[in-house]
Amino acid sequence: KPFNPEISSGIQQYLFDPMNDVSVKLIEKSVETIIQKYEPRVDLVGVVAEPDYDRNSYRMVIVYRIKNSPQPVATQELDFFMERLR
Repeated sequence: KPFNPEISSGIQQYLFDPMNDVSVKLIEKSVETIIQKYEPRVDLVGVVAEPDYDRNSYRMVIVYRIKNSPQPVATQELDFFMERLR
């Protein structure tokens, strides 16, 4: 179910941590885990979190393939920004 409040990746806790390699890996792993656990319609290819220090945000790129498509489907890419908001 989209926007189910019972399903959370826990990313919010990392957005206010110092922006460093550890935070990047924790964010990437959290997104990978939640997609693999709750989105059975896709094969996850990869997740990349790129810190944007000037904007206090992360550029997120999620690459995946749709499962059980009637026609072969190339990888899809979802690209967005996550920002710290108070």
